[in-house]
Amino acid sequence: MAIQTVTELKMFIDGAWVEASEGGWIDVRSPATGELVGRVPAGTLADVDRAVAAARRAFDDGRWRGKMGAERVAILNKLADLIDAHTPELAALESAQTGTAIKLRRDSDMPFAADNLRFFATAVRHLEGKAAAEGLVIRVVDEGPGIRNPDNLFVPFFTTKPGGSGIGLVLSREIAEAHGGTLTLANRADRCGAVATLEIPFSGATRQRAPTEGP
Repeated sequence: MAIQTVTELKMFIDGAWVEASEGGWIDVRSPATGELVGRVPAGTLADVDRAVAAARRAFDDGRWRGKMGAERVAILNKLADLIDAHTPELAALESAQTGTAIKLRRDSDMPFAADNLRFFATAVRHLEGKAAAEGLVIRVVDEGPGIRNPDNLFVPFFTTKPGGSGIGLVLSREIAEAHGGTLTLANRADRCGAVATLEIPFSGATRQRAPTEGP
């Protein structure tokens, strides 16, 4: 008989891993199988207030803005190194809770997250400037009602249109990622609407990874 293991992840507030103030939990199920894969705290308004107050204190006391540039660079690079070191487990968690292929999370999301941190680590030392072009970026912005449930957009067969197949976005992202790129679709932060972003690296800029076994 198989024993199911459920991951419980707490909230990180004010330098510590904590449960919700009211003790509630939310089940996390894989959209692909419906399997219970984890639980997260059911945060409350009081928890939000705790987090905001902690962030305010962290800003006011200068623990980050008071650091020298070299210290900030070292911290961001260390975080990127930790993502690289824990890529298998991070990819497994992301794959389980999104119901998507682990290869996409392992070979795309995690390397890009680490790369972004290293990019901004170097940007810390520059007051202004331009980044070297590494590829093609196409961004489409609209002013419609936005996306009601953006978390499910890339789940196979999920659709927001009557009679839709639910595979168009999935196939589009598969094609982009097969070329070392990314495709994202999210609500706008400034007003109603959504923004779709397609990024494809130039041929010489495609990230190379060591061959791996398995899916």
